[in-house]
Amino acid sequence: MSAWAEQSYILLPRFLSAAECTTYRSICDSVYAQWLRANPPGHTTNIAYLTDEHYFAENQSDLIALLNLIGGRRVTGPLEQIAGEPVRFHNTQYFVEQVSDESPYLGAGPWHRDTQFEAPDLAEERARMAGMQSAHFRVAFEDDDHLEIVPGSGSRWDTDEELALRRPPNTDVWARTPETTSSAMPGARRIALKAGDAVMFDAWSIHRGRYHATPVRRTLDVIYSWGPFPDWTVPTQSCFGNASLFAALSPDAKTFFERFVKCYADRW
Repeated sequence: MSAWAEQSYILLPRFLSAAECTTYRSICDSVYAQWLRANPPGHTTNIAYLTDEHYFAENQSDLIALLNLIGGRRVTGPLEQIAGEPVRFHNTQYFVEQVSDESPYLGAGPWHRDTQFEAPDLAEERARMAGMQSAHFRVAFEDDDHLEIVPGSGSRWDTDEELALRRPPNTDVWARTPETTSSAMPGARRIALKAGDAVMFDAWSIHRGRYHATPVRRTLDVIYSWGPFPDWTVPTQSCFGNASLFAALSPDAKTFFERFVKCYADRW
């Protein structure tokens, strides 16, 4: 798709109905509530691994509904149009509001490409970008304008100015600093989602999040990949050691997750 190369993202307005937002938010909120009982909230921006089976001990039907969304053609079809090949599941995230607005840099997250994590060497990061590909599929259950992205950056390397902000010299790749959180990133665009809207965006693009206590934030993010298997970012087994789950999935989701298990089983 030319829009993907030009923008590094594609908007899908009204992807979920109001009733579907209520359903999936309830599932994700249940996971979040359980996570909170085991973890202090602090300045957590999101939780991951929503498909871990222990969150659904009392209601496996919720897990099946979530997996059917993640692995269904409604989501994977548009991604595979971009990829030109089958895509693989990687992980889930659930973005929530902060407990307070006391986080540094007015709640601005660091500018990054997902390729930079665990890659202190720029040549290594560039090699990653040229290898496997990855995308986020993000759907909002409440209005959410916290994502910012540099359009087109997923299909090219940084300019000198972008690199100076994204990866300042002698700075950890996870660090929040005046440079990495600067609003001066050239050409950055804020993506505003209404409840029910979705966005697919290139995980290799230059992007960041913004994190505040208000308004309420409830946004599901699913990460997919394609191309060569990455040794530097192997997904967890999650719930996929339970073969009995597959019989309950929709045919499309069953095929999708069986491919996922086949790809990564020998790495778990």
